[in-house]
Amino acid sequence: MLPFRGRLPRFFRDRRGVAAIEFAMIAPFMLIAFFGTVEFCTAVAIDRKVTLIARTFSDLTSQQTPPSLAVDGASIADPDFVNNFTAGMKIVQPYDATLVLGTISEVYVDSNAKATVQWSR
Repeated sequence: MLPFRGRLPRFFRDRRGVAAIEFAMIAPFMLIAFFGTVEFCTAVAIDRKVTLIARTFSDLTSQQTPPSLAVDGASIADPDFVNNFTAGMKIVQPYDATLVLGTISEVYVDSNAKATVQWSR
């Protein structure tokens, strides 16, 4: 007779390793879902910080007299721009601030709807 005749039915009735096998099949999908969620949340947080940096740059710059409207030499000085950019770079923490680049420009639109850049830093 066959040597597995009595063992084969017992093998199919045995349920001791079912949980381990189910876990081994589901674990990769759970890990992908977990790390995907973490990366997505990080991307949303960075997007919000970039928006906040842009708002901060524009708010701080608009509170100072632009060079095109300067009277008696009072205008946005280079140290003011450095301070504005430094404030913006602090917002991005704890992420890498060296990857953030910014440009602030004044655009003037005349009565003929022609736009020209007055200054840019």
